[in-house]
Amino acid sequence: MLWGVKFYNDLLSQAGLLGNVQSELLFRKDKATFTFEKGWAFPRRIYFNGDNCVMPPPDAYPWLPNASSHQFISTLSLLTTLVAAMAFLFGYA
Repeated sequence: MLWGVKFYNDLLSQAGLLGNVQSELLFRKDKATFTFEKGWAFPRRIYFNGDNCVMPPPDAYPWLPNASSHQFISTLSLLTTLVAAMAFLFGYA
């Protein structure tokens, strides 16, 4: 079972005609453990059918990168592109 905000999502839905169950879940976060600093944004404990599911520790999840990769353009590649463009222009002009 999932327990959340009292009197809001403490009751599980019944399956529909096609077997689907839809529910809105609200989780509280503990500011000491819930942080985006290293990409940790997962619940610590989950109950499925009343049983406590085993969750890996936060250190087992891969960290998100702090920044995007830096595109490095060397001077040699710029010079090669310029020479090729000039050769193309002079060859077909």
